[in-house]
Amino acid sequence: MKKLVSALESLFDFFSSIKLAVIVILGITILSVTGTLVETYYDRYLAQKWVYDGFWMYFLMALLCVNLTAVMVDRWPWKKRHTSFILAHIGIMVLIFGSLLTRIGGLDGVLVFEIGGSERYAEISERELALYGSLDGENYTALHRERTDFVSKPPETYRYVITTPEGSYRVKKYVHFALPKEEYEPTGSGVAVRFLLSGMNVQETGWLYLDPSKKKDEVDLGPARLVLSGENYKPTSKFEIIFKKNKNQKVGYEIYSKSKPETLKTGVLTKGDLITTGWMDFKLRVLEVYPQAREVIKYTEHGGENKFTRSALLVETPLNKDLWVGLGQPLKLFQKDYVNILSFAKEKKDLGFALKLLSFKVGRYQGINQAKSYESQVQLPEGDIKTIAMNEPLHYKGVSFYQSSFIEDESGKPTHSVLTVNKDPGRFFKYLGSFLICLGVLFLFLRSKKKKRKKVNHV
Repeated sequence: MKKLVSALESLFDFFSSIKLAVIVILGITILSVTGTLVETYYDRYLAQKWVYDGFWMYFLMALLCVNLTAVMVDRWPWKKRHTSFILAHIGIMVLIFGSLLTRIGGLDGVLVFEIGGSERYAEISERELALYGSLDGENYTALHRERTDFVSKPPETYRYVITTPEGSYRVKKYVHFALPKEEYEPTGSGVAVRFLLSGMNVQETGWLYLDPSKKKDEVDLGPARLVLSGENYKPTSKFEIIFKKNKNQKVGYEIYSKSKPETLKTGVLTKGDLITTGWMDFKLRVLEVYPQAREVIKYTEHGGENKFTRSALLVETPLNKDLWVGLGQPLKLFQKDYVNILSFAKEKKDLGFALKLLSFKVGRYQGINQAKSYESQVQLPEGDIKTIAMNEPLHYKGVSFYQSSFIEDESGKPTHSVLTVNKDPGRFFKYLGSFLICLGVLFLFLRSKKKKRKKVNHV
């Protein structure tokens, strides 16, 4: 019994020791610096997964609370001189508790909605793997959805499989920074044309691709436009080259001029053709044409983040092919009577209510097109109309909305508003903890001043 009591006393002495406090604070400092470096040289998502949400961060925070509690118990019974000490220690634990509440029940995301539209789902940093199915190519049903963490649980170690009657989708590899490259194969239900348009010191090359779910794909070059379309597309008032697949399963072309309503030239595309457009000295070179095509996006691993990189998955599909799925770039698999979409995207969180974007205003600097202010006018579910500006957030049902940015079309006209969404259930406790810490420091300062005054009077 004495040995047990002695062991417990030794354990208590360890948990209440200043040495443990120094080790814990040093460990938290090292993790914080590491997280900052990871976020600087890689990105915020990796810093969150590797450091801030890691085992060691939670372990050290818990150990710090144990140390603070043991130190306060060791000072029992408390005297008046312990006031600043007790307030500061309780304040730190309340602050940690508030941060934990925020981590568990908080929300930090982005809300994007078009003008005139409604939205109730905020996009957060967590990733989701989903499979959707459709019989008509327009209305999709969710067949499988799950939150994934390929950073902490890589597919080489953890098994990610979606089973369907046609076969299974299995994630084989995850690449956090990957560069996409579009390729097209001459087998599939789409149409693809690779072109070179040159003339007047202008040279434009690229691909046009049309799958059954789209009405058209186009390249707009200002006064001229190249369009790969379905049968119902009508020419506009621009210089235009329209590609269409005909009844003979070949790809034809029609060339129009904005000064003449009739067709300038028609024909059938053949690889290697050089076609004179009739627009000054512009010529069209057909580099490749696939009447039956399939888009394949492949990814190569990259060392860091840039504007072109994105996370990607290599997935084994029921087609007995390994295909890539990029973050925010769903993979379409066309079967005989239906289509499946495999999606790897940021998870969307239901707010529990929808906001409707009635209008969006942009203020610009005089003489230039740069935006200096912008605001959204939204309608709440009850019908009330509120304005969200850059320095005027909206607080509604515990959720705060901040005007973040906007999306505009090629002409510079705003089409979507982007709001930052924040919900912080631990805010009160974080404020309370900070207040208690400051109050403890204030008491310590006043006590030290009182001691100095007494010393001077005594002298």
